[in-house]
Amino acid sequence: MPQTREHVIALQSLGIRDIIVVQNKIELVSKEDAFKNYQQIVSFFENETDYGIPPIIPVSAALGINIDLVLAAILQYFKPREIKTNGDPLMYVARSFDANLPGTEPDKLLGGALGGALKSGELKIGDEIEIRPGYITEKGDAIPLYSEVVSIRTDGGHSIDHAVPHGLIGIATNLDPGLTKEDGLAGCVLGKPNRLPPIVKDIRVTNLYLFPKIVGTKVETKNYPLRKGERILVNVGTNINLGIVENSSDEEAEIKLLRPISMPKGEIVALSRLVERAYRLIGYGRLDY
Repeated sequence: MPQTREHVIALQSLGIRDIIVVQNKIELVSKEDAFKNYQQIVSFFENETDYGIPPIIPVSAALGINIDLVLAAILQYFKPREIKTNGDPLMYVARSFDANLPGTEPDKLLGGALGGALKSGELKIGDEIEIRPGYITEKGDAIPLYSEVVSIRTDGGHSIDHAVPHGLIGIATNLDPGLTKEDGLAGCVLGKPNRLPPIVKDIRVTNLYLFPKIVGTKVETKNYPLRKGERILVNVGTNINLGIVENSSDEEAEIKLLRPISMPKGEIVALSRLVERAYRLIGYGRLDY
């Protein structure tokens, strides 16, 4: 289960303590094979993770089998967080898109839309907003974008007049939809003008921890230290970037990113290197600059 192992390590790196395992597609195998896979899942979590044996729910999403049990488990094991709306709003943009259908008349075009999660604060219809780093030029320069919140929708499609943390939301803006199409602004942050983290390309990864083994490979592979000049994949919040290692030690690394980012200090940084023609998770740390 290389991919499962990689996902679980990522969850542990993020400090996620409570999980539910959904054993999907049980309609495609026999009862005996489904139970054998269930035992493999139990053995993996018990012997290779810090989670012990979590709730494991056999499911057929296609046939709607045990979906009610998944919902019940979510309510039981994932306790709602306290919603705090103090502080400046900060939204991590996970995707962006053009909501206009082909052939829409120019005078009926809608502004670009952004989707993601509000990490702090509160957003309301009519709020002035800034998006950083914004538009990235061909030369790699960042141009912050400014707009206003035209409308807000939940991930279920319901219109709301304000948004608070811990939920996925979609925000309609007055931006040119050409900027937001095809996730053009994914990886940005959104908030009040001039109140967002600085735009940087040179970062430090502090509290660096490299796994003893590379996660996700079919054959167990020993990990090795970061090397000067090595190109690695860098994930910070919703931002996915490439970077070149400029210096590294046992506790931190200096990395020059291919594209500028705007993320708060202290955010978790996940590092991956190219192994077997795919980027594999090798470690993590905290963002500084």
